Parts: sequence; C-alpha cells; structure tokens
Amino acid sequence: MSRTITVIIQIGLMQLLLVIYSYAQANIEHPQEKYIPYLDKIEERVISLLPKNNSGQSIIKSKIHNAKQIYQIGQKEGPSYQIIGRITSIVTDQENNIYLLDSRKNTVLVYNSIGKYLYQFGRGGRGPGEFQSPIDMAIDEEGNIYVADRFYLIHKFENQNGRYTHKIDIQINVIPDEFCIMKKRIYVRGLKAERNEGQSYNTIHAYQLSDGEHLFSFGESYQTENIMVKKQLSDGKIACDSSSETVMSTFDMMPYIFGYTGLGNIKWISKIEPFQTRPVIEKFGATGPSITFESTEYPTNDIEKIHATTDGNIIVQVSHSPRGRNIDIKDLKIISLFIDSDTGIKLDNLKLNSPLLFFGKERFYVNGFLNYQYPTVLAYEL
Repeated sequence: MSRTITVIIQIGLMQLLLVIYSYAQANIEHPQEKYIPYLDKIEERVISLLPKNNSGQSIIKSKIHNAKQIYQIGQKEGPSYQIIGRITSIVTDQENNIYLLDSRKNTVLVYNSIGKYLYQFGRGGRGPGEFQSPIDMAIDEEGNIYVADRFYLIHKFENQNGRYTHKIDIQINVIPDEFCIMKKRIYVRGLKAERNEGQSYNTIHAYQLSDGEHLFSFGESYQTENIMVKKQLSDGKIACDSSSETVMSTFDMMPYIFGYTGLGNIKWISKIEPFQTRPVIEKFGATGPSITFESTEYPTNDIEKIHATTDGNIIVQVSHSPRGRNIDIKDLKIISLFIDSDTGIKLDNLKLNSPLLFFGKERFYVNGFLNYQYPTVLAYEL
C-alpha cells in the first residue's frame, strides 16, 4: 500500500512540475528584437530621444520656437461646427484653408485661412462618399482630397466651384490605419490579413492613385508566428516624402523607424534610444491563446505620429506615459524628433510639446487637448 501511495505522490509531483514548466514556456514577453524585420539585412542607426548637447539651433527649430499662434478652432460650448468630436486628420490647401476630419461626426469641416467656418462635406452612411469609420485624410498635388475608411475604402473628393464633392470610392483590400500619397501612388498602412498559415504579412500596400489598382505590397510585420501578437505589435504610422522618394513607417509600441524606396526596398532603419516598451505577454491557457498588457512600474514610450515636412525631413513624435494604467492626460509628455528622411539621421529635437496634426511651408497645426482637455486645433505661423 505504501509503495502505491509513493508512486501516486511521485506521479502527482511530476504532473505539477510539468504544469509549472508548461506555464513558464507558454508565457512569452514581447516585443523581442529577434522578431524585428530586416535587422539581419541592414544595420540599424541609433538615434537619441534626448536633446543634443550643443548650443546650436537648426532653422526649423528656430522657426517653431518663434512661431506665433494665429487662431484656434474648437470650443467646449458653442455652435456645432465649433464643437469638435474627434480630430482624426488635417490637411491644408495652397490658400491655407484647413480641412478637418472629425471621425466622431463622420464629416470633414472646412475653415478658411483665419479659422472661420465655411462648410462641411461627407456624412455618416454606407452610400457613395459616406463614411462609416473614417481614419485618415490626404491631399494630392491637384488639390483632390482623399479620406480613408476602415471599411476597405478610400473616398475621393474633387473641388468644384469652390466646394468639395464626392468623385469616386476606391476599394482596397486592407483595413487602413493611415495612408500617404507620393508620385501618383497611394501608400496604405495596414496589416494584410492572410488566411493561410505560413504566409508573410505586409504592412504597406501601394495603389494606383488614378483608379485604385493594387500595385504591390511591402514592409514586413513583427515576425512572431502568433497572429494576435503580430497584429497588435505590427500597428504603426506612415509618411511619404516626395523629395527623397521615401516611404517611412513605424511600429507604435517599438522604437524603430523604417525608410523604404517608393518601390518598397528597405533604405534605412533607425532605432530610438532610450525607449521603454510596454510588455505584451503571449499566453497559452486552457481556453486557448491570448495576450495581455502588463502594467509597469516605470514610464513607457510609444510612437504617436510621423509627419513629412516640405524640406525633405520628417518629424517623429514619441509619447512619454507615466507608470501604471490610470494615466492622467496632464502627465502625458510629447517629445518631437527632427529626422532626415533620406538617411534616417536625427537632426535635432524640436520644441513641439503638443500632438502635431499638419506641418506645411508657412504654418503648422497642433491638437491642443493636452492644455484644454477637449479637442482643439491651434494654428501657428512659421
């Protein structure tokens, strides 16, 4: 009898050790550098998140420092066109008219060069030119405006007699996160969901601007085999610079910026340091695989936005969030980096402490919600 009990105890201990071992093996922390694409093909360039230790000041930094606020759009109370639901994207035309995509109201609000409301176009719905889930906006060289919708669409609007009207809807084969326009092509940022296991996942998809024909896809995703982790960590931003013919992309939760040619070949990789990532835990339990976000005892960073400027450079904005889950918006900090789009070399840190919405030749626009606690566009003249 005692031998039987001993055997049972030994079996129980082995099973317990197996469970503990399996649990340890099943919980994997991400991101991991081995899953970052291209690092085996091209050497990364490290760029500092911290300001340079010199007294020099770039021209763009000086202009931003001396920029004057010229108007504000958005109020806490007032007419409906002054109460903004959610500022999703902004573009401007050659006359400095401003076009504001409000994804909560499913419309584009139009203001003149001094911030006076003019009209709006687009509305919620499923018909031609109607928005279901608008996510981003861009303007081409001819002044046509494009609005990306997460329901696999890009809406094109043309200016006719001083007002924008719907022209066509371009069907795309990916859910867009962001997009940009360069050299008669639309570059859409979004992970292409493949049904077959083992296929590669691309994050950037090029379409013909004229008719929406899909041309090619590129931009490797985070390389883990777990689809849930891949989708979460492959989210990112995109910007196009026509002067250097460079398409730039990021991963939101990781410190990497990728520069590609217009044909999708990798040109450079820059890594921001220091950069604290928030851990994503890959789990395998009795009910199947899952992922969780770990609360940290230290501040974390995310890449919030990437903007192309008119002089062949980009502005990358990195957020600095306090530790823990309950974050007070007043404690959120924005750090802005000025980077050469052709090489990925950091040129300077900029004194842009608010989320940048649009950066043009004469003006730039920021979201003032960090100061006002409600959606506000602040326009500055360079």
